[in-house]
Amino acid sequence: MKKWLAIMFLVSPLILGAQGFERQQYNSEGNVVAVYTGMDYDNFDFVKFHDNGKKMSTGAYVEGKKHGTWKTWNESGQLVAKAKYKHGEKSGKWMIYDESEKNVFHIRFGDNSVKEATRIDQKGKIIARR
Repeated sequence: MKKWLAIMFLVSPLILGAQGFERQQYNSEGNVVAVYTGMDYDNFDFVKFHDNGKKMSTGAYVEGKKHGTWKTWNESGQLVAKAKYKHGEKSGKWMIYDESEKNVFHIRFGDNSVKEATRIDQKGKIIARR
C-alpha cells in the first residue's frame, strides 16, 4: 500500500500537468478580456476581446513564439486581418480587409520580410503591386 501511495504521489504531477491550463484575464469592470488555453506557458492558444465582449484577436504560441494563423476583428465583429507566423517570424500570405470584409491588401512574407504587396479594389482588380 505504501508503494502504491508513493507511486501515485510521484506520478500525479505528470498526470495533472498533461491536462494543460486555462487562464482568463479581466478588465477593471470584471469582464473577460483574454483567455489563454494550452499545455504549458510556452504552448498555448489565446483569444482577446474588445471591451464590448466581441472577439478582437486569436492566435497561438508554440515554443514561446507566434505560430500559425492569427486573426483580428474590429469592435463591430468584422474581420480586418489574417496573418501567418512560423516559429515567430512573419510568413506566407497576410490579408487586410475593408469594412465589407473584401481583401484589400495581400502581403506575402518570406524570411520575415515583405516579398510582395498588392492592393486590390472592391471588384477584385489589382490596382497596385510592389
